Amino acid sequence: MEADEAPLRALIIDDYFLIRRNHKLLLEKFGFEVIESCDGNDGLAKLDKYGIDYFSLIMVDLMMPEMSGAEFLMKCKEIYDEKLPQVLVCSSAAEVPLVKKIAALGISGYMVKPVNYKLFIDKLRDMFPGRIE
Repeated sequence: MEADEAPLRALIIDDYFLIRRNHKLLLEKFGFEVIESCDGNDGLAKLDKYGIDYFSLIMVDLMMPEMSGAEFLMKCKEIYDEKLPQVLVCSSAAEVPLVKKIAALGISGYMVKPVNYKLFIDKLRDMFPGRIE
C-alpha cells in the first residue's frame, strides 16, 4: 500500500453469521480490515462509532430482522448522503422492482445469494482498481 492510500476497511452487515464470516475471510485475503454487524441498527451504530470516513466499503444484506438493509440504506442516504463509501448489496432478493429501488440509492453493485465468489472478486477489482490483486 502506498503512503497516500488509506487502508481498505469494510463494514459487513448480515444477520447470518456464516455469510459474514465468508465475506470477511475473502475481504481479509485482499487486505481489508473488517467490522461485522448483524442488522441495520447495529450497522448504523458501527458507522456512528467509527465514522463514515473510516470505511471504504459497506456490504449489506436486504432481508434482516430489526432494521432491513433497505431501511439501513435509506437512513444512511438521509444521514450521510454523498459521504457514503461504496456500497455492495448482497441479498437473496432478486425481484426487479426492489433491485431498481435499491440501485436508485446510488449503490456500487448488487450480488444475488448464493454469491459467486469469482464475480465477487471481479466486482472488488472494479470498485478498487489497483488495490485488489
